[in-house]
Amino acid sequence: MQTRTRFDYENNGRLTGDLERASWHIDQTAWSLCPLVPIPDHHTEQSIHRAALDTDTPDITAMERLTRSWLINGRHTLTGFDHPHATFATGVDSFIDSAVYRCSSVASLPLTYYHVPDVAQQIGRPHSHMPNAPQDALFIVELPTPQHDTAHVTEQMAMAKSTGHRVVVDMTFLPVATEKVHVDLSHADEIWVSANKVWNTGHLRPAWRFSREPISDALTLAHSRTRYNPASLRAWHHIVTSYEYDTVVDQHLPTYHHICEVFDLTPTNNLLVARREDIVWEPMYTDNWNYNNLIGTHNLIHTHGKHFW
Repeated sequence: MQTRTRFDYENNGRLTGDLERASWHIDQTAWSLCPLVPIPDHHTEQSIHRAALDTDTPDITAMERLTRSWLINGRHTLTGFDHPHATFATGVDSFIDSAVYRCSSVASLPLTYYHVPDVAQQIGRPHSHMPNAPQDALFIVELPTPQHDTAHVTEQMAMAKSTGHRVVVDMTFLPVATEKVHVDLSHADEIWVSANKVWNTGHLRPAWRFSREPISDALTLAHSRTRYNPASLRAWHHIVTSYEYDTVVDQHLPTYHHICEVFDLTPTNNLLVARREDIVWEPMYTDNWNYNNLIGTHNLIHTHGKHFW
């Protein structure tokens, strides 16, 4: 009874009907459908973390080549991906921090990753939204991003580049895109790649940055001196040699569409969320946390067949 009272307090009327029942069945909390979290996969997560403990660290140059091939061989069409400079680091957040430090003004699309405006505020850079950003603004864009149509995102990239903005594309969610994406990366000055929303990589969080020009920051220096996290690189080696870029989507996309039908949700361009209007989540971490009108599908996919869905 006490648990149910806590659930009702946490839920505060947010989830109703079958979604409320599902959240209760999953873990008896009102947060099990909160976005945006990887689909639990204990076996894969264990194998990634075991690989990180290996004693042999792969060659960084060979890993760069493997990473480029891993991306290109996926189901998406990535033209213009000829950025010669690569940096390995821990987490895309490190790339965001560097990018914001290096610009005088930063822009993003509304309702995208909260860390961009958070960092801008923290270090005193003006933040605005495209297409109304000042001429000198660096444009950081997620591809895909669940609150915007993918075609709109790629159009905004091209428009920003044509009007003189530097453009950065964060492709963290591309491995879990529900649709094939065609993007001209010649519009991007930097490209960020990770699998940290594909699987729960914990503190390892391997990530790559590709750029047209050399970037003068501490991340480049650490990369050149092999001072990146070797466990993170070993985990990345395991990911790109053991799994395809599209492994998770290939495995779970039919279940995702089934869940959308069962719960009367509107599919998005991201496997980890579906749309339900009038869903309001209390901000986590920051007021820029902006996943209202979205339902996290990770636990619904993970528990498919265990309950009534």
